[in-house]
Amino acid sequence: MRTRVVTRLVAGLLATGNSTGVYYALGGGLAQLIGDETDITATAAETGASVQNIQQLVAGDYDLAFSLADTAADATEGTAAFDEPQPVSALGRIYPNYTQVVVRADSGITSIEDMAGRTISTGSPNSGTEVIAHRLLEAAGLDPASNVQAQRLDLTKTVDGMKDGSIDGLVWSGGLPTAAMTDLFTSMGDDIAFVDITPLLPALQEINPVYTEGEIPAETYGTDAAAADIDASVATEIDPIPLHPGAEQALGELS
Repeated sequence: MRTRVVTRLVAGLLATGNSTGVYYALGGGLAQLIGDETDITATAAETGASVQNIQQLVAGDYDLAFSLADTAADATEGTAAFDEPQPVSALGRIYPNYTQVVVRADSGITSIEDMAGRTISTGSPNSGTEVIAHRLLEAAGLDPASNVQAQRLDLTKTVDGMKDGSIDGLVWSGGLPTAAMTDLFTSMGDDIAFVDITPLLPALQEINPVYTEGEIPAETYGTDAAAADIDASVATEIDPIPLHPGAEQALGELS
């Protein structure tokens, strides 16, 4: 394991996510803010997101990285995609993240269990979306490798697949609204629908307590009703990953 030691950062590379997701847009804004307010030249890089971000952060390829809370918890505990605890710490929590499951209306899918034998996008390889997609399927008694036709697609290709009918549904974990999801709902309207995944919340919480119930407001994507989904942000009382000492000091000064 290679760890880079930095005494003074003059140029920073920030690992974000898919180009049509919230991570990338937020990363670009953060990089610009860092450049405007400090003497550090920051650049936001498009990546496969959470798991890959942490792996490459530890390898020294990036200076900062975005990650879902559940993946960050896996990293510090050395579970799931990580063979051993990873030497990472948090600078802060950015925004609530929502697991969004959407299917084609003509698919007949109304639950995760109905995805058996169907073609489902589980997100980019080594992404936080892929982590939660697999956990949802497993919570419903399905093996992602054998019970569904899992497609490891980035969000742009996922949306294209929903439009042309090559996939039946998708799992996406991201902020609200996500540009690509807005495009999907604008283009397909009533031809797609959300799947309520909150019945699987207790099973997910047994894996990791960071999962909580959330609701996507109807106006987010112009749907007729709010969607019940799982908020994979972190409840205030839960700290799945330790704060960096510098971040802890800065937050203390702000309180």
